[in-house]
Amino acid sequence: MKKLFIFILSLMTSFILFAEELHVFKMNGKYGYFDEEMKVKIQPQYDKAEEFVGDYAIVATEIRKEKFQYSVINKENKIVDSKLDCSEELLLITENLYYNNWNSFLYNIKTKKDYNCQFARGEYIYSGEDFYIPVEKNNREVPCYITLDGNDFNISGEWLKLYPMKSGMAFAVKKNFDQLIIDEKGNEIVTEVANAGYNFSEGFLPVETSKRSGYISNKGEFVIQCKFYTAEFNPPNLLYPFNEGVAVVQQKKDEWYIFDNHGKYIMLSSEYTPMTSYLRPSIFSNGRLLVSKADKNRNKKYGYLNKQGKEAIPCIYTEESPFENGYAMVVYNNEDGIIDKNGKFYASSSLNK
Repeated sequence: MKKLFIFILSLMTSFILFAEELHVFKMNGKYGYFDEEMKVKIQPQYDKAEEFVGDYAIVATEIRKEKFQYSVINKENKIVDSKLDCSEELLLITENLYYNNWNSFLYNIKTKKDYNCQFARGEYIYSGEDFYIPVEKNNREVPCYITLDGNDFNISGEWLKLYPMKSGMAFAVKKNFDQLIIDEKGNEIVTEVANAGYNFSEGFLPVETSKRSGYISNKGEFVIQCKFYTAEFNPPNLLYPFNEGVAVVQQKKDEWYIFDNHGKYIMLSSEYTPMTSYLRPSIFSNGRLLVSKADKNRNKKYGYLNKQGKEAIPCIYTEESPFENGYAMVVYNNEDGIIDKNGKFYASSSLNK
């Protein structure tokens, strides 16, 4: 009887947690949130909104033309910390850890600790206990690292700039402007680095040296050989991370490939262009890759590929977003809506209120 009670209690707890998961949607230019039962939980009211990660989500309201007030809300639509109620863009670094891009301000919403953070951007949500963040703690000129729980440690060497450390290694720039990959003791693992990714993802880091190009492992060895295309030179800017076991790599202006973690690859048809932007590299999410394709009238339409490079969801949408937590926001036939990873369309206006 006791075991049955525990089993029922476990099921009830799982159901509650599942029901509390919220997803962002757009309607008439405003963003709100719905739950797994397709019921609107937070009415569309924000001019910008991101998915919930853990208990919180970043939202923004336009206070004047192209000027926004950013906040972090909970699932009851309450601002959770006045420290993060600001007029500069907020970035989520990892669960509970937020970065103010304008003031280089890093803040932990749980511990209430803040730091003067050195790095200038965060491409995507980081995770894992072995992720270290470069900071200039207490206004020291010498950069150091902090762990996700707030402990700091120094790296031996003369550093001009340090970048996020993942899997025990990081891109770094010496005061003599040498660029290299270092470990957590400051040892030089890869030298003569011309360009690199922002940090390791799933055990791989894209790196270009004067002699080689490809992905290195967390042992500093080149394990996947490939070339990378970059439109501008401002290292580290090889934004080709692994996610869900694959990386989407541009090798020439109009050539894209899907690499698996064994180095096998397929070339995408030239009719597809993976969507990428500042702070958001092209990655697979929920098994889907967001791409654009010209229709018969040469108008750009959006859809999603699978890991074999085939259309999983047709390119029929005029506005898009990557998949997050099982859904993507789209516009179809001039109507705001969401789709699941099978391509089923739900009009925003039809969500139960």
